Amino acid sequence: MLAITNGMTAKEYCAMHGISINTAYSQIKDILAKTGTRRQAELVKLVLEHSPGLERRKNIIPVASERRTHSLRLPVI
Repeated sequence: MLAITNGMTAKEYCAMHGISINTAYSQIKDILAKTGTRRQAELVKLVLEHSPGLERRKNIIPVASERRTHSLRLPVI
């Protein structure tokens, strides 16, 4: 989950951990099911809201209206 929160793509995660892309997608699907979220954006929000060591900062994760004006690298998983 931390990789998704930090903006890492599935391909980057696979290369770093030596797993297949299908394994990564399966793991993401399982995490979404266990947390009751449907989208990765919901998962990121949940992690940031409930993790004591992480804080939501607008300059890292802009609100939807700000995304249209800024280039933002979102995880592709």
